Amino acid sequence: MLRDGTASALGETTTLSPAGTYRPYDKLIEMWKEYCNDVLSTTNLRIDEPERVFKAAISLWLSQGAIVDDAGLVFLQPSVITDLIRPLVDHRLRSEVESEEIMPDVVAFVKERGLDNDDIGKLRCELRTFVESGEISSGALLAFL
Repeated sequence: MLRDGTASALGETTTLSPAGTYRPYDKLIEMWKEYCNDVLSTTNLRIDEPERVFKAAISLWLSQGAIVDDAGLVFLQPSVITDLIRPLVDHRLRSEVESEEIMPDVVAFVKERGLDNDDIGKLRCELRTFVESGEISSGALLAFL
């Protein structure tokens, strides 16, 4: 678990927020150096090699599973990855789409967004395409899932 001061310095949040969910690795190093210069300079604490300390901390947190990195991004809330992927791989989705059991949810989703009845049919078709081929053709489908 990240210590409170460090988590704040790295921009970790406690809610599912895109701004606090992940950061580019380079941006995290920059933020850490700023923290060391700005905050620690007002105390008696001193870090001689902030980048080395940062890399060691990142390595430790990665090993512990507290954070995840991929393609130059560091995910500060790894559970977000699961939250995003879970509805996309839900094994019940195919049967719910085929049996039309999901239609009340589709209708409610469309109405909540102030869309019209044509959008119900479009979303239904997109759901069928998704469960048959895995293709996601619109942001509306992602928002629904």
